[in-house]
Amino acid sequence: MDTALVAFVDVLGYSWLVKNFGQNIDVIKGIEAIFEGATGIGERLSQAIAEKMLVDILSTVRIGFVSDSIVVVANLSQAEQIDPDNGRQNSMLTLGGYLSCISTSFIAKTGLLLRGGIAAGPHYDNSTQISRFLFSWAYLRACELEKQAIMPRIVIDQKTAPQFEDLGMSWHDNNYQGKIFDFYHLFAKPEFTSMAHIVLAAIMNGVSRNLEYNRKNSKELSKITHFVNYHNRRIAQPDINLVGYTIEIPNSL
Repeated sequence: MDTALVAFVDVLGYSWLVKNFGQNIDVIKGIEAIFEGATGIGERLSQAIAEKMLVDILSTVRIGFVSDSIVVVANLSQAEQIDPDNGRQNSMLTLGGYLSCISTSFIAKTGLLLRGGIAAGPHYDNSTQISRFLFSWAYLRACELEKQAIMPRIVIDQKTAPQFEDLGMSWHDNNYQGKIFDFYHLFAKPEFTSMAHIVLAAIMNGVSRNLEYNRKNSKELSKITHFVNYHNRRIAQPDINLVGYTIEIPNSL
């Protein structure tokens, strides 16, 4: 059986979205376009990379969507067979890049937030078949971590967390003992600066609307303000330093 790294992510507020826009085909098509764009990330990267080994590494990472859930799987065993020295690391970086792009794009375009878990372990997946069969400890553990996360964050299993920290893809949440996935880690890279401005501006506007809409819903408000605190702290760090996109929390909330 292979070893895989699995990210399981849920959309918070999905039921509200369906109840309010379940018959609005424009909204439905817009959300579908976000997901379709995410699944095309690998193909676009493959076309831009000349080195066959790296293209093969990209093929070890797969993205799937089921209702309100996003599943990203990096087959670490396959990656190590392709490149014994750097395959595992590059496969993990690819998963992190996909997850960052999907998460920030979705939040930017909907204002809704995400919660999930990431874990590595034994994994069987016949994703090459038309009907997908998944039998995976890593998937199960990622689902457990999603439930434990409570707030809009993606919790990393403690056995996997040191590798994410070494690769610059983790963040410390003051309200959680372990490590969480850093949604914005790509924005610290110079090649993503232009994208960062566009996406962070959209996140600022979308999440601000979400704050206003839920101003009288204390349960949802606590989740949104938790993400706002992450957003404001992260963009103020020297490696991003884009405080112009700070989200203000009104005093009346």
